[in-house]
Amino acid sequence: MESQNNNYTLAPLPRLAGFNFRRFEDPGDYQAMVDIIMSNVDDPNNTVTSLKDITADYANITESVPARDMVFAFHAEQPIAYCRSASQWEESSNSWIYGWLMHVHHDWKGRGIEEAMIGWLEDQAVCNHQTLHAGANGMHSVFLPESEQERLNIVINRGYSASRHFENMKRDLAEIPEHPLPEGITVRLAMPSQYRQVWDANVEAFQDHWGATIPPESEYQEWISNKNYFQPYLWQIAWDGDPIAGMVLNFINLTENQERGRLRGYTEGISVRRPWRGKGIAKALICRSMQMFKALGMEEVGLGVDSENISGATKLYYGLGYRSYNRSVVMRKPLEI
Repeated sequence: MESQNNNYTLAPLPRLAGFNFRRFEDPGDYQAMVDIIMSNVDDPNNTVTSLKDITADYANITESVPARDMVFAFHAEQPIAYCRSASQWEESSNSWIYGWLMHVHHDWKGRGIEEAMIGWLEDQAVCNHQTLHAGANGMHSVFLPESEQERLNIVINRGYSASRHFENMKRDLAEIPEHPLPEGITVRLAMPSQYRQVWDANVEAFQDHWGATIPPESEYQEWISNKNYFQPYLWQIAWDGDPIAGMVLNFINLTENQERGRLRGYTEGISVRRPWRGKGIAKALICRSMQMFKALGMEEVGLGVDSENISGATKLYYGLGYRSYNRSVVMRKPLEI
């Protein structure tokens, strides 16, 4: 362990010949993060972001303490990579999950930076677990596209194994099926006073899914402040009187569409609460969403899905014309103290 600072236990910084490392300092680092991410904009698996997006994302962050959980890599004075550890309690595995993310500038991939940073991420996760959650179960976890073979090889060699597979799916909007809502179910907009009700219903609907967590209040605040994803005027909410039966929390990421040169809407946040499952609500809401996006000038829709979803979501989406265009995998290994 490196040191104690503000009640944090800090793991030693990575070491790699030709590179320097330091921790996150302040919001002045955000622009470097944007530059590193956007150097990979030609990679279809890469995030599209902006300084505004990063600032909003980090305004309510609680799953990480950036000063403790983030490290930057430099070549000379140029920031060329960064990584961040995060933790959440996962009900389904009865464990603290120490997830991590990493972005490396396009020009500096394959120079050993990834492995050095992964080692540090694991060390910092162990420090955090010993300090905050000693005695509880812990697990290292990372979500990776299957196309990132080099990074997958690194984590496999470090003892990770596949825990879950996910698919990204899309379909065009040339011909859209129609499916009616069940009797007694209506669709109407959620008013601002009902946003919390929408959030709570969605969280409840996913509690019996793999990887379920109880999100903190900060996650709700982050959700309502992120205009790339929080677009209530595009939602399709199914109501059974006052209760919410199900939803599709549609959005259009304008920044991504501009960078990618496409017209895509996302039929994401699809959920149906347990008492209303099996009635065709999700199918009807998705079809309504596709019709809406077509009317708005979109040319395709996309979504991500857990391939082993207990509700048979993958089968539903294939039946509605979606097709998989890439796969990702959650890699995990037990945290060893």
